[in-house]
Amino acid sequence: MPSKDVAKELSRRFCDPSHLTRMACCLPLAILTSAVVAKPSVCWVDNVIRIGQDVELQFVADGGVLVRIQEAGKEMAPTDRVYREIGDRMHRLYPGAMQPEAVVSKVILSDGEAAWVSTGLHGACTLTPTHKGASLGVMATATMSMGGLPPQVTSQFIAAGEGRDVTP
Repeated sequence: MPSKDVAKELSRRFCDPSHLTRMACCLPLAILTSAVVAKPSVCWVDNVIRIGQDVELQFVADGGVLVRIQEAGKEMAPTDRVYREIGDRMHRLYPGAMQPEAVVSKVILSDGEAAWVSTGLHGACTLTPTHKGASLGVMATATMSMGGLPPQVTSQFIAAGEGRDVTP
């Protein structure tokens, strides 16, 4: 997870003074590095846990995230898996269903898939399983769009822990 020094470095690298407003240029950092004083997160991800060759995504509590997992590089399809955070737990949504399923769902991302994550504001993230050296994790790519300004895009690798389950 990013530290205060990492947040400062990201700010220095990605906040170009040629943008119209400092707020607009730094908004992707709000997605990539949430409040460093509290527990930091990247794209609303609290933990990434390795499960064999797959990863489980755990999101910050009460982040209100919506997650759509689909085949990487493909358009949306009825077979996509969709999850919504309700309270502090993820629940799977099914096409045509009036309510999400009652049981808590684990959000598992496999090779060849991509997860689109958003809170419904002006930004979203794409999470893709990635190997970086010997580490398995996800590449988080945040995109922030503010009216009239070009989209801002930043990326960061989040390494997966080895099977540690921190779900309360």
